[in-house]
Amino acid sequence: GFPLPSPPILRLDVSHGNEWVTPVDPLLPYEVQFWGETVDFTIVVGAPEDTPAGTYLIRIDVIATSDFGQQSIGFQNVTIVVPDITPPVITLEGSASVVVGALIDYAELGATATDDVDNDEDVTGRIIIFGPVSTNVPNEYTVTYNVSDDAGNPADEVTRTVVVEAPTYDAIPVTIDIKPGSDPNSINLGSKGRGKAANSNANIPVALFSTADFDATQVDPSTVYLGDLKLVDAQVVKRNGKYHASAEDVDGDGLMDMVFHFSRAELIANLDLPPGSEELELYLTGSLVDGRLIKGSDRVRVIH
Repeated sequence: GFPLPSPPILRLDVSHGNEWVTPVDPLLPYEVQFWGETVDFTIVVGAPEDTPAGTYLIRIDVIATSDFGQQSIGFQNVTIVVPDITPPVITLEGSASVVVGALIDYAELGATATDDVDNDEDVTGRIIIFGPVSTNVPNEYTVTYNVSDDAGNPADEVTRTVVVEAPTYDAIPVTIDIKPGSDPNSINLGSKGRGKAANSNANIPVALFSTADFDATQVDPSTVYLGDLKLVDAQVVKRNGKYHASAEDVDGDGLMDMVFHFSRAELIANLDLPPGSEELELYLTGSLVDGRLIKGSDRVRVIH
């Protein structure tokens, strides 16, 4: 009989414009017939590293030539899937470092994302922004931005630093009296209050005095805070949906003063009290209806 042919010499013609190379899956089994005998071999097809992610249909034309010059010609269509392994890129809108004044609303500028496969608008819409900023508390905050594409590739996390500056007051000096009528002014840190005492302990009244040059009734209650100007200060409490503030002649001078009420629990929770402190200066801040700032202080005795 005739000797079996040697392994065939292959020439692969690929209809796709790129030069497909090894070694990535899939493995394509193929066979040709010589003299009634089957010769098996495998064609390994793949894509260059810089091929964009996607699904490609290529045609492989195989010409197998034996040592005796016999040829077996065939073709097969092969689907090549180039996986998406490139993560999206996040770009901040605005600066990576922002400074905002205390009590001024922080406006989140957001970010955008681009991806080499997915729709940029879709990816941008999936950005997760984390890191609440409280402009009531002067501090340095970090806001983080994260997103993944449809293939699950996570983008490198991007951050923004938000610095909330402590308030500076170029304000009209005013006179206040914390817990008017009491001497000394005391705040009992351990008092819970029961029955009638609970009501007296629940809120702390603060009188703001009018003078010949200053009308306390022109102060906007929604802007009034009481605290030590270090952490978040307590705002005037609301009763029945309205700020608990009233006009009264507290000192009997014939001028209408204002009395504001603050939550004792909120005030104590937000005070930056040094250990063992016995006396503390508290500040009342706010603004007139015309926008001018006011600032006054009074000292209180701290009972532990």
